[in-house]
Amino acid sequence: PDILKPNAAELEEIAGKKLRGRDEVLEAVTALAGSGIGTVAASRGVEGVLAATSDGVWEAVPPSMEMIYSVGSGDAFLAGLVHGLGARRGLEEALRLGVACGCANALVPGAGMLCLEDVSRLEPLVTVRKLR
Repeated sequence: PDILKPNAAELEEIAGKKLRGRDEVLEAVTALAGSGIGTVAASRGVEGVLAATSDGVWEAVPPSMEMIYSVGSGDAFLAGLVHGLGARRGLEEALRLGVACGCANALVPGAGMLCLEDVSRLEPLVTVRKLR
């Protein structure tokens, strides 16, 4: 596949073991990306996203905020990521957009519901950095 977006529990199932902490999640996403999957982006709730490709590993961290309605935030993240990649924004910007979409989803009731104004406001507040 071109993109795999597991949450923490799904990534543990794929890895076949409990992943304790950020370093073990990084190891798992890196291994999956090395197996031929184009982009692996593991969502970790308020801790953000760890993503890997054959070109490196990134971390995207949401702004500090109260996440009230988290159901559907992973799907909203994935939609933003795919949209960003499809618009050729590059992985860092696509991750930023995806995390902003996930955060925006957490502000309104209803899974997969978000306000574009919230996405625009949150997007510049998302921190994305290449780890290696």
